[in-house]
Amino acid sequence: MSQNPGEFIPIGRLSSRAALGADTQPSLPPEQMFHEIINLVRRRRIFIAKVVLAGTLLTGVAAFVVPPAYTATAQFMFEPTQAQMAAGLLETVVDTHIATLTSDARLRDVLKALPDLPQYKAVSARAVSQMANPTLGDRLRGSLVAIGKGLKNVVLPSPNPPEALQAANGLPSLDAMKNSLLVRQERRSNVISISYRDVDPERAAIIVNQVVQTHVDRLTDRMQQQADALRTGLDNRLIQSQAELEAADEALRAHVSAHGTPSADAAAGELTAETSRQLELVRSELLRRQERLEQVRKLQLSGAPPEKIDALLREPLVGTQFARAVAPITAPESQADVNSGTIAAKPTVSGADSEQRLQRLEHDVDVFRLQEHSLAERIASLQAASGADLAQRRERQTLERRATTAADVVRDLLRQQQQLKDPSSTGVQILAQASVPQRPSSLSPYLYISAAMIAFAALGGGAASVLERMDRSLRSERELATTLGIGCIGLVPEAEEGRYNGRWRLPECPSPPYDQAIEAVAAVALEVIQHRGDGKILAVTSSGPGEGKTALAVGIAAYAARFQRRVLLICADAPRQDVKLTGLSSETNLDSDVSAQRASLEIRRDSALGFDCLALDEIGDANTASLVGSQLANSLDKLRDRYDYMIIAAPGVFESAGIRILAARVDGVLFAVRWGSTRRDVAANAIELLMKPALLSGGPRPKIFAVLTRVNLKAHAGYRRGDTGEFLGKRPQRSGGSGLHVS
Repeated sequence: MSQNPGEFIPIGRLSSRAALGADTQPSLPPEQMFHEIINLVRRRRIFIAKVVLAGTLLTGVAAFVVPPAYTATAQFMFEPTQAQMAAGLLETVVDTHIATLTSDARLRDVLKALPDLPQYKAVSARAVSQMANPTLGDRLRGSLVAIGKGLKNVVLPSPNPPEALQAANGLPSLDAMKNSLLVRQERRSNVISISYRDVDPERAAIIVNQVVQTHVDRLTDRMQQQADALRTGLDNRLIQSQAELEAADEALRAHVSAHGTPSADAAAGELTAETSRQLELVRSELLRRQERLEQVRKLQLSGAPPEKIDALLREPLVGTQFARAVAPITAPESQADVNSGTIAAKPTVSGADSEQRLQRLEHDVDVFRLQEHSLAERIASLQAASGADLAQRRERQTLERRATTAADVVRDLLRQQQQLKDPSSTGVQILAQASVPQRPSSLSPYLYISAAMIAFAALGGGAASVLERMDRSLRSERELATTLGIGCIGLVPEAEEGRYNGRWRLPECPSPPYDQAIEAVAAVALEVIQHRGDGKILAVTSSGPGEGKTALAVGIAAYAARFQRRVLLICADAPRQDVKLTGLSSETNLDSDVSAQRASLEIRRDSALGFDCLALDEIGDANTASLVGSQLANSLDKLRDRYDYMIIAAPGVFESAGIRILAARVDGVLFAVRWGSTRRDVAANAIELLMKPALLSGGPRPKIFAVLTRVNLKAHAGYRRGDTGEFLGKRPQRSGGSGLHVS
């Protein structure tokens, strides 16, 4: 009956953390964390060194395979117009130049012009010669590049075949040229730099110079086309303007011939102006007298006293320029002479005088009306006489302005035409042509190697840390005891390759650490089982095959035999082996319930090791798994008095179900855990299976203790656990033979 190693049975003494193998360690202080990192690097130094070596080797090969690149740089300067400067379009002009230089159309023009250049023909001939006779480095580079392309096509397949980077004559492709071309503005100036990167320095200089020259030539052609179009337009406009000028001159001459030259009649104009002023004055005086006459008549109609009317008539007109002298009024006889010194009496108003003044006012109104009418007629006659002259003068002025405007347009067009005859400037001039670079612009391969060493060292350290965290095996006695919840009595190093002695492979010359570890484990194991009364039976098992339990059982039996103890080693390991027990004498036939089988259990004596051996897989077709259960336990009870110790090399827990029954009948179970190999959950589940029968039946629990087997002492010392394994690896070898030495 076999069990799944990954099955978890949550019963027994094991805590959930032990069964699951969780390594919930508290956070470490910084200094301890630093030591853990140092120990990790020390343990995994071989792995990290391999990663660094492989990465550095690949980087070095790639760095030396890729040829050095050379960068040639040319510069040109552009002059923005005043309108562009005033509008703040400097950045737009720079972007326009950069976009034009890197456009596909401009680069295609460069590629078309390159094969016709004598310098480029010489460079192409040299490139063709090198391709026809490649050097060893070129062949190696080509092979590695082909391998890289093949891997790229496998990882990232492309439906369309990639465009070749170079033609047969060394002419780069459009994509390669765009990737190698760099156009930038020098700070905030009007200078633009063009750089081209190529493996051939001469070709880099030729290409970048051709890029600049093509750009300037295209700008010159565009300016010339614009000048031609403008010149054609000016010629057409000049012909039209000259025709308009001739028509204007002809019309002016015809007008002068028909009407003559009009004289400037200044006197007529002054007379008209003077008459107009007089008319305005007469109208103002007429208006004042009309208002006074209106007031007098209103007083008469209202029945005002004569004195008030006379006072109004006597009142002088305000602002008048035609003052008339008022006739004196004769004083009455009652008026005293002023010189006589007597007081004059109040004058009396005469009705005849008041009427006379009123008539005079009406007469003035009539006179001013006649003057207004006369002056208005005179002005009308003067204006009618000068109207014809004014129309002729205006017509002449219009013709003169038309002729002058046409003449100005013709002069301006002639000036523009003269300017177009002068060579036009494109506003762009080459500041510096590219020279052939003498030193490569690419980084030195040694810099790549040093950087790769640092990068891959960090990568190796990270990978080592990940591997450590993913490791679910057991590597120390304390870790095993904490995880499985059982005691660990020690560890056993990896045994060296040796020879077969009977069934078991024993080292030709066991190392002192191996002997010391076996002695320590055997002594503790035998001491542990003797605490159980007359404990004599020890079963050595593990979770599966390859854990080192058989070698461990042989070592414990040999250790006990050294002290003149009667020892029986029972090999109940389920798998059969081709190597049989040879050279062993048959001493005992065990008559038991097993006699019903097709053969009997034969105990043989191994004189070389000094103990008796019983191999269950020598019973012909007998089922070994069935013998490991209660039948073997009953047979062991009959042999208990004949032997001091009986060591059972039992099958793995997941290989045979009988070991679970046997574990409850023996005095102790030594559980072997392979160092760095057995997973925690597998070992925990195996322990649970060993305890399960006792827990279900309520009987005593089996005494189980563990041991680490097949320990790599050199690797174990790197963990610096401070346990037996670290000191076994450092302890000097002692002289003399070992108890397990087979002569």
